[in-house]
Order: sequence, then structure tokens, then C-alpha cells
Amino acid sequence: MNDTIKLPKDFLDIMKSLLKDEYDDFLKSYDKDSTKAFILNKNKTDIDYLSKVFNYEFKKYDKTDLSYIYDIDTPGKSIFHEMGLFYIQEPSASIPAFLLDVQEGEKVLDLCAAPGGKSITMGIKLNSKGVLISNEINSKRCRILSENIERMGIDNAIVINEDTDKLKKIFIEDFDKIMVDAPCSGEGMFRKNEDARNEWSLENVKICKERQLHILDNASSMLKNDGYMVYSTCTFNKSENEEVVEEFLKTHPDFYLVKTVRHFPHQGIGEGHFAALLYKNVAGESTIKKKVKEVRGNSFKEYPSLKKFIDSNFSEEKKNDIYDNKLISFGDNLYLVPKDVINLDKILSKVKVLRLGLHLGTVEKNIFKPSYSLAKALKKDDFKNIINFSSDDIRIKKYISGETIEINDDLDNNTSYENGWILLLVDGNPLSFGKIVNGQIKNHYPKGLRKNLI
Repeated sequence: MNDTIKLPKDFLDIMKSLLKDEYDDFLKSYDKDSTKAFILNKNKTDIDYLSKVFNYEFKKYDKTDLSYIYDIDTPGKSIFHEMGLFYIQEPSASIPAFLLDVQEGEKVLDLCAAPGGKSITMGIKLNSKGVLISNEINSKRCRILSENIERMGIDNAIVINEDTDKLKKIFIEDFDKIMVDAPCSGEGMFRKNEDARNEWSLENVKICKERQLHILDNASSMLKNDGYMVYSTCTFNKSENEEVVEEFLKTHPDFYLVKTVRHFPHQGIGEGHFAALLYKNVAGESTIKKKVKEVRGNSFKEYPSLKKFIDSNFSEEKKNDIYDNKLISFGDNLYLVPKDVINLDKILSKVKVLRLGLHLGTVEKNIFKPSYSLAKALKKDDFKNIINFSSDDIRIKKYISGETIEINDDLDNNTSYENGWILLLVDGNPLSFGKIVNGQIKNHYPKGLRKNLI
């Protein structure tokens, strides 16, 4: 085994007892480099396009449907990453979301969601139909979660920052699917994370197990009858995996174990993961009585500049889609909330919300300014006023760094562009809004996201 990786003795004893004849192969896996992979955003692109622009043949991960393996350095530093065409995630971490098998139109909860890989996968599968509530108790990690969901263009996600004790009082048998990727001792991170190795202890394993059971118990009451829940960790010991599931089932007789998936790093590609699919089946009809308070939201007519922007710039299909959802204002900020959202009144009054669906933009002095989030959530046919750049065009890379773009005769086949908002595309994929002013595209790429890709 790699001498630079010092593994805790108690951990090695556990693994030797668990793996028996496979133990030596497990230790040898630490001599190998970690495998890199990403989740494909199939709602924006396909793998053939990415293979072409990277001049590289990506290999599909054989255990899930959206994960692709690579061995080049550039994906996370590329314009294609900025476009939200993929999300970088080690391959075995894609197993839990694949196992939960989210379908379009469902109501889905991700209880421990940061940094966002599983929420993003489920959001891709929802394909703007239904609703995804992504929760993270750590406020700093929750901001990262929200930023990742924004970059990937997921428009029907609500990102919240709450404890599960509070959420179980708000959401009662409300979700078709729940993901519980629980905080754990992180043994699957040992190969690439020294802090995870140093922080591990038998006492921490015990603490994690107690916390995992508590979160699962809270999650159980939020799941609908006939609903499915995945419990997963990125750790190896049985205490946090099989034993948690067994103890949960003993105290929750309405739940049944459908399937368990275990993956160790010596058994194939990936750092290792555990996932269990649970099914809820309560006998008889539910006796729970729910009081639902209707939230009407704001009228689009209250914001003439927003309504004019929508009516003038969007396709008929996209206009109908926008007007079919709820408009909610927070000060100058306007959000489009999925029409299928659950308990919106309680979310607005009792929950710390970082992202309330899709941020449309802001209205200041009766002037509407579209947001980066809105641009990322669009498809090229949604918006009328567009300008398309090749991914190797130096001007679009300069735009991402904060520069303006001069409109000249060689841009987009000599098309004439009027002053006003325009959607910038890269190879047909929306990147950001810009504003044309007297022959220049003024830069509206978020300052916090600007970077040098040249």
C-alpha cells in the first residue's frame, strides 16, 4: 500500500474483518489514482458533442446512466463547465441517485444535498417537471449547493438551509422520493483526503450512526405512502450502513428494503459507496389531515417591465410555461416558483430559503434586469433575441473574464442587432444575458463567476 497514506489501525481492523479474502486487494487500491468522472446534463447536450469539443472519447460508467469517466485535465477548467453541460462527481457517488430513479413530475426531497451532485442528477431527470427541494444544514455548503444548481440550469429547485427536525413538522407525507445521503465518517474519501483520515475514529463512527438514524427517522414521516427513499453514505463500515438500515426497519414496520448496493474501490471504478432503496407501504388509508394555505403570489401585471420583457422576447411555448407558475417577490428580486411546490406558505414563513425556484431577475425603478439564473435555465429556442458564438471564439472567453464584445461585420453572419437585452449562446447553449448598447455587448456575466479561460 502507498506509504504516504496512513490509515487508522481501528479502520484497518474493521476492513479486515469485513472483507476477509478481499482485504489485500482493498489495500492495493490505495496505490491507484482516483478516477475522474462527471454527470452529463442531458437536457443541454449529449456525450457526442463533448467528445468532439474535447477531442476525447469519454467512457460511460457501467453502474449508472449519466456518469462518464475521463482522464484529461481540462473539463473543470473549460467553457463547457461554465455552460453547465456537466457536473464533476466521482463515479460511484452517482449510484444513489440512479437507484432512486426519479421520474418527471415527481415531488422530490434531497435532505443532505451539498455540494449538489445528487440534487443535480435528480433535477436533470425531473426535466423542469415536478419540484425538487434541496436542503443543506451547513449555510456555507448550502450556498455552494445553490450556485451549482444555478450553473446547471435547474429551474424547479428550491434550496433551503434547515435542520431536519424542523422540516418534518412542515412536510408531512409530501414527497414521492427522498434522498438521504447522510453525513458519515467518510471512509470512501480516505484515498484523496488526508483530513478525512485524520478525523476518523471509532467514536466518530458511533456519533455518525446516531445522527444517521435520527435523520432517517425524520425523513420517514415526510415520504408519501407508496414512496421510495434512498439511504446512502460514502463510508464502508457496517455500523453506518447495514446496521443503520436494519435498526431503522425494526422501528419503522411500514418500510421495506428493496435493494442494497455496495461498492468498494478494489471492486471497480470509484472511491466507494453504499446505498439502500427503501419502500414505504402503510396499510389502510392515511388519517393525517392537512391544512393547505393557498399562496397566490404576485401578479405579473404588478411589474409592467417584466411582463413586457416576457411578452416581447420569449417564444409562445415559453411564455405559457412562465405564466403557468407562481411569481413571488422578495424586495427587488423576482422568483418563478414551480406550480407543484408543496406548503409554499410555510416555506415562505418558517424556512431559511436560499433559492426559491428560478430567479428571474430584479426590478429597480420600474426597470427589469434579467438574471444569470434565467439565462442558464433557457434553451436556445426559448428566447428570440440571441447571438451565437463558437466555443473556440476568443471573444466569448473574454466575456467570461468581464470584457465587453464589439459587434462587427464578421459576427453572426452580418445580422443587425438593436439595442437591448440579448441571450449569448455558445454552440447553441445559453451562457448569459448581455446588453447591446451602440454596437457593444455590455458585460452582465456575474462578477463573482468571472475567470480567465484563455
